[in-house]
Order: sequence, then C-alpha cells, then structure tokens
Amino acid sequence: MGSRRYVVETRSMLNDWENCWMDDEDKPVVFHSKKEAKESLDLFLKEEQEAYERGFIKDEYSLEDYRIRRVDNAKD
Repeated sequence: MGSRRYVVETRSMLNDWENCWMDDEDKPVVFHSKKEAKESLDLFLKEEQEAYERGFIKDEYSLEDYRIRRVDNAKD
C-alpha cells in the first residue's frame, strides 16, 4: 500500500498544471511531506530571485505559478 506524497507542479503556458520537477535520473521528484515540498519550492524561488536580481534571467518567477499537490500511492 502506498502512502501520501507530494509534488510541486508548475503552471504551463496553457494554464494547466504539471509536475516538471525532475531528479538527476530524469524521474519526477516526489516529496515525503508537504513541508519538504514547500521548503524545496521556497529555496528554488529564492535562488531564481537572486538570479533575476543579478541579471542572469530576464523574468521573475512567481509563487502563483507553482502549487503543491498531494498524490496518494506515489512510488519513490
């Protein structure tokens, strides 16, 4: 029996939600808790904001373009 896991989804250009966070093996990232997913998302947004402020990327990232969704029976 699987357990509750969480994914961070990104809003696509078509206004759909998709999990496009991949690990080094090109597998979707699945978090063991909502807190873990939130911490990862917060760190990502912080790093992207720093890149924007330094001029490395041209557009700011917004929390509104991300959500954390619970997925039941997820595989690690």
